[in-house]
Amino acid sequence: MKNSPYQKEMVQIKNLFVAEENVRQNKKGIPELAKMIKEQGLIQNLTGYKEKKKGKYTNRKGVCAGGRRTLALQYLVETGEYSEDQEVEVLIIPQKLAVVYSLMENEHEPMHPAEECTAFKALVDEGHTVDEIASMFSVTASVVSRRLRLANLDPMFMKLYRSDEIKLDQLKALALSDDHATQVLAWQNTAPQHYAVHIRNQLTQSDIPSGAALAAFVTVSQYEAAGGAITRDLFSDDGNCFLKDPQLLHSLALQKLEKEASKHSENNAGWVDISVNADYDYLQQYRLAKMAEKEYSDEIKELVEMLVQACSDFQDEIDNYDNDAIDYEEKTDIIAGKIVDIEKQIDLIEKAHVVPDENDLAKAGTVLSIDRNGNLVKFENRVRRADDTDEDNADSNKIEEEEEKEKSPHSAPLIRQLTAHRTAGIQAVLIDQPQKALAILVHKMVRDVFGFRSERSLVQVSTTTPYLVNDGDDLRESPAIIKMAEKKQELENLFPKNDEGSLFDWLLLQNEKMLLDILAFCTASSINTVQSDEQKESHVAQVEKAISFDMCDWWTPTSQSYFSRVPKSQTIKIVAGQVSMDIASPLNSLKKAEISAAAEKNMIGRRWIPEFLKPE
Repeated sequence: MKNSPYQKEMVQIKNLFVAEENVRQNKKGIPELAKMIKEQGLIQNLTGYKEKKKGKYTNRKGVCAGGRRTLALQYLVETGEYSEDQEVEVLIIPQKLAVVYSLMENEHEPMHPAEECTAFKALVDEGHTVDEIASMFSVTASVVSRRLRLANLDPMFMKLYRSDEIKLDQLKALALSDDHATQVLAWQNTAPQHYAVHIRNQLTQSDIPSGAALAAFVTVSQYEAAGGAITRDLFSDDGNCFLKDPQLLHSLALQKLEKEASKHSENNAGWVDISVNADYDYLQQYRLAKMAEKEYSDEIKELVEMLVQACSDFQDEIDNYDNDAIDYEEKTDIIAGKIVDIEKQIDLIEKAHVVPDENDLAKAGTVLSIDRNGNLVKFENRVRRADDTDEDNADSNKIEEEEEKEKSPHSAPLIRQLTAHRTAGIQAVLIDQPQKALAILVHKMVRDVFGFRSERSLVQVSTTTPYLVNDGDDLRESPAIIKMAEKKQELENLFPKNDEGSLFDWLLLQNEKMLLDILAFCTASSINTVQSDEQKESHVAQVEKAISFDMCDWWTPTSQSYFSRVPKSQTIKIVAGQVSMDIASPLNSLKKAEISAAAEKNMIGRRWIPEFLKPE
């Protein structure tokens, strides 16, 4: 063996150095690797060559394969754990083969993710921390935590993963539960496709998402401080989680509203009622106080006239500004902002001079609740109907009858929910029409580049995806939302994984049909037609017409989604017009819940949608 170039020698640590030929230069995690070597010993020998200076070999060996292990050994010497004279085994090779051996050492076949999950769990069982494991494998602690969450799934899923019979996104969804039986049941209940979005819905159907209004109002931190259990979605980049105790959350929301009510009472006259969900039906037990305009003082009159004149002057300045000027958009935006600020001042003055009349002032109060974004909302100047006299009720009914003629039967939240359904439907139709999606995207770009300011576009080229499910609970089960989720998953499965190369390089290799398919989905995902009023938007109608969109294909009025959210008179009017007066007339004597249920039953298959959602 003495004459063989592949002999092994015992070499003192003090005579080792990392050779320049060592291709791996990553020096992270050395202390953690040193700890493993101290506990388990040097499992694999080093590979190196004899150092040669001035034609003579020295005692030193240049390590070309095992550089990080060499640094770890030197670390143990520095910390006093090992002696510098301690010997380790080194395979001695000719220096000309150093780079080849270094490459062979570092070109291992990557582990299957399932094997990595199992390995990480084994290291945790041995007592290693997440940070230590992250340093050992040169990954982030988040990656380790996610792998450990997958390793804790029911063993059947790891078996399926190793044989490529289950996808990673499905595993991520299953990982929302720590209970093996619950995981298996969710898998069985979503057969045969086992879509990740369906698994997720199955596991969280009784939970409250952290983005829900009630959770945002209470805050997740306060909920946890009160002992509330949560399920964190480790695979969410937004840090989303699910609150497991709706009853506790509801109680905490009431407590917070009670504190807000106490604060309000300290500075305001009148009673204060609280509700976690002051929706249309709840607010029917109150009426707005009759208001009277307070006369402006001479000083206020003069101020309002001055503000109105300033608005007019600024508008003239915009109208007379050179449209071709380079700074046209910047300057006019600044001036328009000044107009908005002045209009806000005028609005505040007007509101300050509209007060409840003397009779209602004594009975008026405030309802505190939570809006759809989780913010505190105040319904001020309300009168409890129970406190009204017969005379008050007569006056109130007259006022409300007059207002009903002008007022829309649709509340702003309901309009947002309906237009969110419209948005989801348009998205679902558009992904099947790549050519139209391309035209819509190009329209947005031409509008911005060439200054077609008179035309609006639905596309947000920044590709911000509207989170439509916030606008209504029924949107989670919308066929359009589900279709979009399934298409997204289909495309994600095609894209290269992190260790499979660049997305850009992958896209360059795709044919035109595939690129148009992806473009159609991305363009559709950025569509947003959600609004809070019934104003018909011409740019929405243009897109609907271009893609032959019919909202009746994607939304049907039900008791939950519509009829329980509008006045009884509106429901009866719809049934009379769409079904018959004979069916509608008996509804007048029923309670609202019964009217809504009857309307849902009679409107099946009628393909009816509210007037403001109909194409022009």
